[in-house]
Amino acid sequence: AVRFAHRFNFRMEPTTWQLYKQAIKAKVALRISIKRVAAELTKIFQEKHPGKIINQLKRAKLLSHFPCNIELRDLNYDCLKLKEAPDVATVYWICFLSFLQFNIRNSIIANMGLPHSMRLKIDDGLDALKKIPKQLLDLHCEDHIRLFDLLEKRCPEALAALVSFSLNKENINKVVYYTKHLMGIKPEITGKDLIDEGIEAGPHIRTILEYITELKLDGRCLTKQEELEIGKSIYKNIRS
Repeated sequence: AVRFAHRFNFRMEPTTWQLYKQAIKAKVALRISIKRVAAELTKIFQEKHPGKIINQLKRAKLLSHFPCNIELRDLNYDCLKLKEAPDVATVYWICFLSFLQFNIRNSIIANMGLPHSMRLKIDDGLDALKKIPKQLLDLHCEDHIRLFDLLEKRCPEALAALVSFSLNKENINKVVYYTKHLMGIKPEITGKDLIDEGIEAGPHIRTILEYITELKLDGRCLTKQEELEIGKSIYKNIRS
């Protein structure tokens, strides 16, 4: 009811409004499973301004499954220019759940019935909100390799949550620099290409690919053949 009222900008008619208030007074929301509540919240997070809806639900004490003082701001990640658009509901879930204490959060997430793929992204985002702001403090945009290593494995939802809810302007600029200039940098060659050149399979394959990635992060423009030659040279040194 609250979700549609906000979407279409209407007020509940008198009978529905009375039933709504009676339901709140009778605390019927406590009888609804957290799985059902989570499904409704996911739909709310897909609305245009979910923060306003959440605030009304808080005032009505309809979020009793989530014991925390939640504040949702509108997302602001357009500056990232991400090739893969984040799932908006997942980004809001990251922020929403970040207000929970760690021991409460794990049990709640386990019972919400969210898809496994969404849970993995939420876990990544919550971990990013906890760690990344501190780790960015001593980094500069010119620290290509360290900045790449810090952000490269983070999902788009985690990056969007960071810039929308967690970082100051200076650190937002570092994440933006990463997405515009460093994200997606990788060797032209693959492990299979190296094996086809006679290099044995093993952990050194990863070492070679990481080294070539670092060269490219430092601004080296390499052809595929040049990368293969570098790989063979590294392998020769390892063997000797």
